[in-house]
Amino acid sequence: MIVNNGSFNSFPDAVQVRVKNDPPTADAGPDQLFGDQQPVASVTLDGSRSFDPEGAVLSYHWQQLRGWNVQLSDPDSAKPIFLHPWQGTYLFELVVNDGMQDSAPDVVAIVIGPNHAPIADAGLPRYVAAGCVTLDGTHSFDPDGYGT
Repeated sequence: MIVNNGSFNSFPDAVQVRVKNDPPTADAGPDQLFGDQQPVASVTLDGSRSFDPEGAVLSYHWQQLRGWNVQLSDPDSAKPIFLHPWQGTYLFELVVNDGMQDSAPDVVAIVIGPNHAPIADAGLPRYVAAGCVTLDGTHSFDPDGYGT
């Protein structure tokens, strides 16, 4: 910056401005389950709980990761809609941007059709006379292919 008093220019001076921007947080909403008895004409994804720590306006981008290929009404909106063609598990990823950087992705599952009970696997039998035992249920799973 140079200023002038009407007669003389000042020496130039510079200022450095650093903008700190925390990344936004994507929230693709809770997983949704639509059973056999529940006719569903459309499914709405909901990323409206995504936020930016500085309060910036967000842009949205949805991407399908798994399931029968479906057409989102607007993959760049907070709440896109799709018509489900078949039963199955659909995974969608949401990334939001605050105008400066992208969020980490968040994934939502949409399960359409029968929901089967999870399979519990407590591991092999353990026999101890004394001491501690470590239980291991990590081989339990969801036969529908998604869920915790």
